[in-house]
Order: sequence, then structure tokens, then C-alpha cells
Amino acid sequence: MNEEIRNKVAKILNEEFGESQKEKLVGMLNALEFKDDVLAAGGEIYAVGGIVRDAIMGTPSDDLDIVVRGIPYDQLFTILSKYGKPTDTSHVDENGKKDFGSTKFVSKNEKFNEFLAANGAARDIDVMLPRKDAKDPGVKGHKGIKSEVNPMFTIQDDLERRDITINAIAMDMAGNLVVNGTGVEDIRNGIIRAVSEDAFIEDPLRMLRAVRFAARYNYKWDPATVKLIKDNAHLLADKQELPKDRFLKEFMKMIGKPDLGRAVKTLVDLGMYEHIFGVTPKNIDYSNFNKANSIGEMAFMMFENEPLDTIGPLVFHNITNNNSILDYIKALVEYQKAAQGSSRGVSTKDVPASVAVGQLAKLYKISPDAMTNSSYIEEVDRVIINKFNSGELPKNENDLQFKGDEFRDFIVDMITSKEGDFNGKRDGIKMGRAKNLVLNAVYGGEVPNDANSIKDFLVNNTNQWMA
Repeated sequence: MNEEIRNKVAKILNEEFGESQKEKLVGMLNALEFKDDVLAAGGEIYAVGGIVRDAIMGTPSDDLDIVVRGIPYDQLFTILSKYGKPTDTSHVDENGKKDFGSTKFVSKNEKFNEFLAANGAARDIDVMLPRKDAKDPGVKGHKGIKSEVNPMFTIQDDLERRDITINAIAMDMAGNLVVNGTGVEDIRNGIIRAVSEDAFIEDPLRMLRAVRFAARYNYKWDPATVKLIKDNAHLLADKQELPKDRFLKEFMKMIGKPDLGRAVKTLVDLGMYEHIFGVTPKNIDYSNFNKANSIGEMAFMMFENEPLDTIGPLVFHNITNNNSILDYIKALVEYQKAAQGSSRGVSTKDVPASVAVGQLAKLYKISPDAMTNSSYIEEVDRVIINKFNSGELPKNENDLQFKGDEFRDFIVDMITSKEGDFNGKRDGIKMGRAKNLVLNAVYGGEVPNDANSIKDFLVNNTNQWMA
């Protein structure tokens, strides 16, 4: 555990939960516009999960998650509707049955929303009824989890379904903590501990969440939890039970964090990597991950020592089928192929400038994001990419300053004056050669990208495109 964080947590806990953080959270709970209606109906209101954990640690959190117990869902929904817009986010099972257990609420009172923002909270508030999770022993994997919503379940019942103890903490409107297990002590001592022996069996993705929190806070691992993960890591391999979009959501939460490399190393050390991705890790440079600012970059780093042509399929099968991310990967794969054998990227002294710029233009067309933002692009190539971005270099023939009907009419006139007529089928090939010749000349620095210079170039080089 980071020494600075440890000292901060110890100070906050010694001050009995940190008065400033406690007051802030108590203040938000008591400022809820629907509070009085819920209490009058016999309900109870609790803050749960991350916002409580982070308050104990003295760190900001923007997700205000609320559990309301003691009143039915339809009554709760009616109350919320008086004060803003509740959106039903209840879970629907494979049979189309809704559990009527959760809403996302946004107040119509802008002053209240400003109050939330001033306290670091988002205007979207998740409001849920308490629930219990149980595993159906006859159904394997995540689909065997049966989640039951009941307004009369206790807050303790709800906390029992959480993943790790530091997340299994709630706070009531008076600022009293409700804890399942050793959550507060584990924050004090910097420990990642599963809530129960069944936590990772009920939902194997909780193992990935545990890794994410361990990396974020640099917490130590409870030995029994490490054993649970190693014993159950194989459950992560079943993509029918754990669709890749669930993994993607977890990976998205890791992007841009300084501890990303530590998280990936933990996946490897605990034997999770090979079950998630179906390959054994190969010489991963964990220090590289502090440069990853996107899923595409992170994914490429995960697999960069795999055969290049397998990286795209690995990302597609295990992380995402998002086209922009896959294009990012494809562009980096093709960039690596073009730059193989060179420590300077594509633009080496042995490659003609027009060829190098043309290759980079093709890669830019695949993924401008990869070519602009990836840490894998060498500086000599980045200079060219920046010229594409600024318009100094044309990305393709459509960016030439002499194009379209003007270009066509000019070429037709030149061919007609020399050959007496223009044959579309025969001379269309010449027009194509002329376009490519101009683009390569601009890429090679032989001619500037302006209409008059391009015209002069075409006139002076008819033997290269009209033959």
C-alpha cells in the first residue's frame, strides 16, 4: 500500500471516519429531495459502495449510489417522479422477466444538481432496492446467478452480494457505517479480501474487479483470496457465460491510470491472463502501460509479442468487436510490418520519401487515432502524421488542391490536344496514373500542393502518365 495513502487513511480513521468527508456524504443524503417522502412511507436510505469506500479513504468519488429499503419499487418510482426523471434500469432476465429493482434518477431542480456538482457527485444517482444473489448449482457460470430483489431485505443482505470487503460498506443518513465483514479494517491495513468464498464463483468477473482495485490502491492480497482466484481463474475462459463486453467495461475503467501496468502484471501473476485471452503472456513490458490512453493502445500492448497477424483476432475474440478499436489495432499492426527491421519507423533513409509518406497515408486512412496518438509511432513518422492533421500534406487525392472536375477537364484537354479525342475506357487509365503521379510527387516534395504547380508538373511530365 502506498505510504502516503496509508498515512492518509490512518489519519481519517483516527478522526472517526474523517469529519469533512462524513459531513459531505451525510449532507448529500439529507439533501435528497425525495428523502422526506421515502421516510414518511417507512423507507430507509443508505449510501453504498464506492462513494462510502472513497470517503473513508479521503478521496473524491462522483458516483452517488443509493439503496432504499422498506418500500415497494412502484411506490419508490412514483416518489422519484415527483422530483425529477427516474429511468428504469431494472435487470431483465433471459425470459424477459424484469426484477424491478433499480432506477437512474436525475433531479429537475438545477440548484440541487449544482449542489451535487459542488460536492463532486454526478447528477445521475443510482437508486436501488436491496437484493440478494444466489448461485444455482445446476447452472454453471454467471448465468447461474439468481438475483432476487425485495424491499424488505436488510442492507446487510445487500452488502453480502458485493465483490470485495472494501466495497461492502454502507452509510445511513446519520453517518453510521454498516459493514459486511472486515471492510474498514481492510482499508486501514490495505488488504484486498473477497466478501465470501462464493464471490468469484457467483460472478468470475469480480476477480478482474479485485485486480483493478488492488492495482489502484497498491493494496496487499489476502492469501485466502489469492487462492480463491487461482482456483477459479479458469471460469474466466468461458466467453458464453462472460461476454467480452463485460471485460471491455472493466478494461475501460483501467485506461489512463498509472497503475495499469501493475494490474496487467497481477493478471499474469495470478494466472488470469491466459484464461481471459486464451494465450500465454509473452515478454510483456509492464512499464509501457503508463503510455496507454485508449483500449486500442492497451490491447496492442497486451499482445505485441504475439505474431502480428494474430493480434487483431485476439482483440476481436476477447476484448471487443468495436470497429474503431479494431481499426486502431489494424493500423498499428500494419505500421509494425512496414517498419520491421528499422528502429526509426517507416520513414528511413533507405525508403524514398514518396513511398514512406504514401504508406503512412494508407495507415492514417485506416485509423487517424492510432497514427496520431499511439506511443508506437516513431517521431520521424509523427512529423508526417502531424502534416496530415494540419492539411500541410494531403491525406489522399481528395485533399489535393487540384482535383475533381477541374482535374478531369485538364487531363481530357491534354489527351485530346495530343491524340485528337478522349476515349474514356482507354484514357481513364492515364487519368488514374496522373492522379497517382501527382500525389506521389507531392509526398516526395517534388511539387507543392497548389493548383498551378500541379498543372505545370503534369505538363512537364506527360511522358510518365500519358504513355
